[in-house]
Amino acid sequence: MILRLCSALFLFLITIFIIISLKFAPEVSFTNQAPTAIIDESMVGVHAQRFDHEGRLAQVVSMDSWVHHKGQTVTQMVAPTLKVYPLDGSAWFISAKNGEGFATEMGGQLEKLHLSQNVVVERIGHINDKGWQLKTETLLFFPQQPTALTDAPVAVYGQGMEIHALGMRAYLNRHHIEFLKDVNCSYVVPHA
Repeated sequence: MILRLCSALFLFLITIFIIISLKFAPEVSFTNQAPTAIIDESMVGVHAQRFDHEGRLAQVVSMDSWVHHKGQTVTQMVAPTLKVYPLDGSAWFISAKNGEGFATEMGGQLEKLHLSQNVVVERIGHINDKGWQLKTETLLFFPQQPTALTDAPVAVYGQGMEIHALGMRAYLNRHHIEFLKDVNCSYVVPHA
């Protein structure tokens, strides 16, 4: 008997809750809302390697996660890092807080990466060559060439030097960087 009363009271309270919820629920109209993007692929802990035509490791791309929406050619990335290995034995390390990967074909190779927020480019040279670090807020990277460019302010820090400029173009295989404008440089001769 008590069990039946408790069950009836429980059903009565749920019915009252539903009626009150429906009465005070906001009206929703679906006619003017934009359709939401449908996630096609989502990955966590991504790590991919690219080899050159002779089978040598050329690039490694890693990221915390990525999301691709159906029908889009852009992939959203969280904490992407890129390592580029030129034939001379040096290495380039590029990292950012966020990134977008662009491909003209679904499932095709990335043609360019747009990196943003706290972008850091580091060059690690040979044993006798001192490395340096470049910082900017946005960078466009083309993996096939490999080249990088930005029109944003950049700062380069190395052994005894500091360079500030507005924009740059970097040709990673040739180890060549062009600063575009407003270049300021300071250099301090290291003590032996």
